[in-house]
Amino acid sequence: MSGALFRWAAPCFARSARRWTVDDAEVFARFLEPALAAGGSLLDLGGGTGALAAQIAHVAPCRVTVADASAQMLRYAAGLDGVTPVLADAGRLPFDRGAFDAALVCDAFHHFASPSQSAGQLARV
Repeated sequence: MSGALFRWAAPCFARSARRWTVDDAEVFARFLEPALAAGGSLLDLGGGTGALAAQIAHVAPCRVTVADASAQMLRYAAGLDGVTPVLADAGRLPFDRGAFDAALVCDAFHHFASPSQSAGQLARV
């Protein structure tokens, strides 16, 4: 999806992001638990509006950074408890090596311009 389409669609994504429930977040939290201790740090790459990230931050007390290439999507993440939005390209993440305890990509990997470069960046951070 092009950047222009995400700018246009951001309000729609924000409304439809309500699909994530506490139950969904608990499933993700259990999956992440071996790597993400209480108070740890999670990267949600391509997390858009931050709806899932906020739910995870609520059920698994951790610091969540949502990195997304769409400023319009991140506007919605900006006001969510436990979420820090960062404007970033998945292929060139602005974080230090090992900056996060765990990382998550949900419904976004197919949008990355270079999936192999993005995977390398995920492994790095």
